[in-house]
Amino acid sequence: MTRLAFVLLVACGGSSKGVGGAKPGDLEPGGGGAPDAGVGSHVCKDVDSDPFGSCSKEGGGGPAVLTDGELEVVGAIPKDSIHRVVRENFTAIRYCYEALLMQNPTIEGRVVARFKVGLDGTVSDATATGVHPDLETCVAEKIRKFRFPRPDGGGAVEVTYPLTFKPG
Repeated sequence: MTRLAFVLLVACGGSSKGVGGAKPGDLEPGGGGAPDAGVGSHVCKDVDSDPFGSCSKEGGGGPAVLTDGELEVVGAIPKDSIHRVVRENFTAIRYCYEALLMQNPTIEGRVVARFKVGLDGTVSDATATGVHPDLETCVAEKIRKFRFPRPDGGGAVEVTYPLTFKPG
């Protein structure tokens, strides 16, 4: 059994340091993919080299699903600009969930992120509440790194952004 585990670990390019050898924060925000696909840019093409452990040879599997809901914006940045920046960073947010799924494969639910966008487009006061403390902390940390367009009209912008996470 030990030899089999080692062979699988080597064949998958894995490591004993977590998800595909990566630690939270190792992945940079952004990445391609269709912004409206709701799943970031990670696609199950090669199950044996899947860095997230989200693809499966046996039924189900597949990448975790991340969808966003109707956001609330108080201030002078258009909602579509907020959506665009968040969706461009779905890969980073999904990574938070993928890491948690490795520990608890049935966890799912809604997280509500709240943050302020300052005059220079940087994020402050980011928090998230919902499914699990580790997911909430990670999502808030990722959002703090996002860069939004500068608000028109000179005031900070307050955003409430719901995200729903489901296993693939």
